[in-house]
Amino acid sequence: KNMTKLLMLLMLIAGFTSCSLFDIDVDTTMSADLEIDIEDSAMKSAAAYPFESEAVIDPMDNDDMDEYADKIERIKATGIIGTVEYVSKKDLVLYKGTMFTISNSKHIVTWTLEDEWPIEKGTVLELPDGGDNYDAVSKILTSMDPFTVSCEGTASDKGVTITIRIDIETTIT
Repeated sequence: KNMTKLLMLLMLIAGFTSCSLFDIDVDTTMSADLEIDIEDSAMKSAAAYPFESEAVIDPMDNDDMDEYADKIERIKATGIIGTVEYVSKKDLVLYKGTMFTISNSKHIVTWTLEDEWPIEKGTVLELPDGGDNYDAVSKILTSMDPFTVSCEGTASDKGVTITIRIDIETTIT
């Protein structure tokens, strides 16, 4: 009878230690601002004005990543959101085909606008998972090396300055 209780206790302890009951999930966000300057160009009749911008995110600049770096088992991207923080002109549109990219030396993830995106302060664009996109971003984050976020496309006007904050929402285990 005691042997059965002992075996049951050992099985229970083994079950607790082998599962992830002791894992802690921390939700955190890594961010970068894309500073976009669409310069006045010599082209007076252009209908679309090209631009590009990039910024580097170092995951170790994030307090949660830095604090738990040696204990991290998994990093999962849970959301990627672009928010217009500043625009210097009204009635601006980023045209269909504008691309947002997150990349490092091994992975590139790109989202292409399928419709025009009106740009006003506070406008939000959620970049969808689309199947494997968040998994690829998770791999970029897991390397814990600096990576690049960028935007390239065309807009409806020139002589414009835009700031778009890219937030990569993550869960660290």
